[in-house]
Amino acid sequence: WSSVDASPREEPTVVPILASVSGLEFRFLDLNGEWRRNWNGQPNAVPLAIEVTLKLASGESIVRLVDMTTGANL
Repeated sequence: WSSVDASPREEPTVVPILASVSGLEFRFLDLNGEWRRNWNGQPNAVPLAIEVTLKLASGESIVRLVDMTTGANL
């Protein structure tokens, strides 16, 4: 939407936030130590870690792991 208080009838517009990015993926480490593509965890449960992969148009990937037990970047 073009403004914070836009009405729901207004058509959303695409606003690029990063140039040369071809994809963004997430994986979630469940309580059994298995990586999952989506998180459908139990109420009040969080994944042990989240893997964030930013794919660049050049073919390179930037991967970051976030430890959800402490909140630290790995």
